[in-house]
Amino acid sequence: MQRAGPWVHDDKAKAALRKVLCELYVKTDRYAYACIVQDVRSGRYQHHLQDIQATKAINLVAAAAAAGSLDWLRGLANHDHRLLWLHSPTFGYPIVAAAYAGQFKVAKALAEQAVTSQGLSITTSATAEHISFRKAICTSIELGHEEMATVLIQKYGEAFGPASETCMQEWLQCSVSTRNTAITRLLSQIPTHAGIDIFYTAFEGSCRLGDPDLIRIFFEEGRLEINGISSHSYPLIIASEVSHASTVPVEVLLSLGAYSDGPTYRGCFKRPLEAALRFRHGRVASLLLKPGANIHLISKSCWKLYMKQWSGMEEVTEALNRSLRESQKPRPLCGKLFVCSNTEEEDEQ
Repeated sequence: MQRAGPWVHDDKAKAALRKVLCELYVKTDRYAYACIVQDVRSGRYQHHLQDIQATKAINLVAAAAAAGSLDWLRGLANHDHRLLWLHSPTFGYPIVAAAYAGQFKVAKALAEQAVTSQGLSITTSATAEHISFRKAICTSIELGHEEMATVLIQKYGEAFGPASETCMQEWLQCSVSTRNTAITRLLSQIPTHAGIDIFYTAFEGSCRLGDPDLIRIFFEEGRLEINGISSHSYPLIIASEVSHASTVPVEVLLSLGAYSDGPTYRGCFKRPLEAALRFRHGRVASLLLKPGANIHLISKSCWKLYMKQWSGMEEVTEALNRSLRESQKPRPLCGKLFVCSNTEEEDEQ
């Protein structure tokens, strides 16, 4: 890395850059451990050692991005802009290296260059740019570089249009797992080709975390319907199934207007109360029964078994017994057919 000397000017900056480059190398090169602890000067690693030489242009570009040196990036890639987007076997994609190192200025400049390149008449595809963008946004979210992530997401839209399903899935996973409500809300607002199941998966992750602010975002931004249903499931049953440690997800959904008995049409899915009983989530069952979940809508063979299991929990058994006494039983399907008022009037005519 002697040629990298001009990128940094003091010992503290050099030490920081050295640390970042070492971390990037370990993250990027699957043979890193072998190259460090074994004698790899001959054999199957020999060709690999040539690829990871720090003096190679592709590796220098990624290192310059991590160092935050726009001048060196210009000098290294001015003759071949593709170097800005090629994957360095040593340090990864330049824009990802910049995001990992927290180099906002460089990451933004690379993002703007991608937008510019997309607007030019070029014959090459933008696959490398797209992949590196996706990974850079994940990296910035994971490391808490919120401003950088916001800018990269906005520039992604300018360069590539609506977010792809793969991108949205990975970004939401990162934003939910790091409890980043601002980025999760932003991702819920931008155009995307992702289907509803991607948002259901992210919603389930927020339920497992028991984070009320994250949970609300998916409904406030209109990505999920509070009483809607998809091939994946529906919100309240997901919350009822995963709320073993906290009742927060169910509380949030009920406050947003979720029907305690589940949507009018549930498809093949169970009712929330049955799910809570099956998973032995006593507090969730009590919570569902308070606003009027009807135990008569669950098969008798199901709730009778759970009445015995909850015999030691007074709050739950009391709520179940109250529902048995006060909830309306479904009317049996018997009697004459087509006896609604409209058909009667038609018959008289």
